[in-house]
Parts: sequence; C-alpha cells; structure tokens
Amino acid sequence: MAWRRKLGSVRRSSRYHYVRRRPLWLKLLPILVIAAGALIAVLFTMGFLDRVDRVRLPQVLRPSRQPALRELSNEGRYAEVLNWSAEILADKPLDSEALLFRGIAHFYLALAADDGVTVAPGTEAGSGLDSAIAALRRARLDEDLRYWGESAYLLGKAYYHKGGFYYDAAIRYLSESLDGGHEPADVREYLGMAYVRMGDLDTGMEHFSTALQREPNALLYLSVGQLLARMNRPDAALEHFQAAVAAAADREVEVRARLMLGTVLLEQERYAAARDQFQQILEIVPGSADAYVFLGDAYAGQGDVVQARAHWRRARGISRQHHGANLRLRG
Repeated sequence: MAWRRKLGSVRRSSRYHYVRRRPLWLKLLPILVIAAGALIAVLFTMGFLDRVDRVRLPQVLRPSRQPALRELSNEGRYAEVLNWSAEILADKPLDSEALLFRGIAHFYLALAADDGVTVAPGTEAGSGLDSAIAALRRARLDEDLRYWGESAYLLGKAYYHKGGFYYDAAIRYLSESLDGGHEPADVREYLGMAYVRMGDLDTGMEHFSTALQREPNALLYLSVGQLLARMNRPDAALEHFQAAVAAAADREVEVRARLMLGTVLLEQERYAAARDQFQQILEIVPGSADAYVFLGDAYAGQGDVVQARAHWRRARGISRQHHGANLRLRG
C-alpha cells in the first residue's frame, strides 16, 4: 500500500504544478524580424521606398534643399530654375509657382539663344519659346496664382517673339497685364510694336508715346521716328531721330539714328545737312557701304555727278553685291 500512497502524493503535487508556455507570436518573432529585414532590403534595391517617401510623406517631414525659385530667377540662374522646378513638378505636376518660374526660365533662355526679334520655329530658341508658353499657360490654370500679371506679361512677350500669326495673342496678354496693374517698363513698347505689326499704326503710336513719356531712351526715339516716317510725318520723325542721336549710349544706335535722319533729310532735299550725317557715320564706321551710297545721293542731288559716282563706286568696292550701289552705277 506504500506504493499507492507514494503515487497519490505525486498526483496531488502535479495538480498544482504549472509550466508557463511561450505564446506562439513570441516564438515566431525572430522569423518575422528576419523576413521584414529581407523585404526592406529588396524594396530599397527596387527604389520603391524612395518613391513612397516622395509621394506619400508630407513635405514638412522631409528636409528641404530647394532654394527660392524667384531669387534664382531674379539672379538670372535660369538653368537652376529649370532643374529645381522639374524636381518640384515630379511630385506636384500642377504646382503653379514652379510652372510659372519654369516658363520664365524657358523664355529668357530662348531669347539668349536667338539674336532676332522673331524666333524661328524648329530652332532651339523656338522650342524654348514653345516650352515657355506651355508652362505659363498651365500655371494660369490656377486661378489663385500669385503672379497673375507677371504671367500675362511674359506670355504676351513670348507670343510677340513667335511673330507671324501670334501678334493678336501678344496684344491680348500684354493688355491683360496692363489691366491687372502690372506695367513693367517695356510693356507699352511691346504693345506698340505688336499693334504696328498688325497694321494699326495709330494705336501703336499711342503706346509708343506713353512709353516715351515714362522712360525715354535712344531706341524708343528711333522706333517712334521710324513709325512717324511711315505715317508720312517727316518733321516729327526728324525730331525723334535727332533725339535718338543725342540720347545714344553706344555707336551702333547712333549710326542707325544718323542713317535714318540722313535719309529723311534727303527726301526733304536738304542735301548739305544730309551729307553731314553720312560723313559723321563714316567717321564712326569707315567701311559703311550704305553711308557711301547715300552720300553719293546727296552729291547727286546737288548736281555733282562726278562725286556721286565716286562714292557709289566706293560702296561697291566695299560690297560687290550692294544692290543700291549697283543700281545707281547702271543708271
């Protein structure tokens, strides 16, 4: 019976003896950690987490290295504006401010790549203008755009430089800039040129006159003088050409103004005064074939055919293909 008492004591003691088992998740934790690490490594390799960070994380949680686009634009650092705006637009394709300054950068880089007034399509400059217009128009989809007037002004200038069938669009946006109270120094001049290109000389003259009152300069005097000559107002044209000569800060503008002044004097048969203008041009640019041709015309007007032909021959000696010199010498 002793063995039964011993067995009973063992059963009674085991009734109250508990062994703590570990939960299943705790047993699986090392395996989960290893699997998560492997998954993260794979995702980094695929570049997935970088895309998630850029798309989903709030901007305030990421360190910003982006400089102010307006400051870069004001400093003329347009290539940097293009780079930074591209980075912004990769996250927010319709960010109006990034689109605006991207359009500004494309516009000024296009002008720098082309010396002409009208940018030829299909060229690097022409593609730059198209990119500028596209970016600026997309920026204006945001009705709360802070720089609404600036965007209209830049669009107007971009359309003007496209030329051809775009002068009406230039007038539309430049006028919108004025109506919105944004009036940079050259907006009236651009409007004047656009109206003249459209054949509306009177409205063009109104804008040129306003621009001249606000900020007179040699090129503006020259443009107004040329327009007045086209409108058959020679006396007013002469006054503006003389003002252009007086205000000229460089020789190229002075030569252009004297050449226009001399041709108007020729038309008025003021030959001595015309000769003086062409001779002053030759002091500045001794190889000016045009000046020699018109100087010969002044001598011819005074009846000195020998001197006239001598100067026409000088012009042809400088430029064998000069149409004016060849035409006069054949006569």
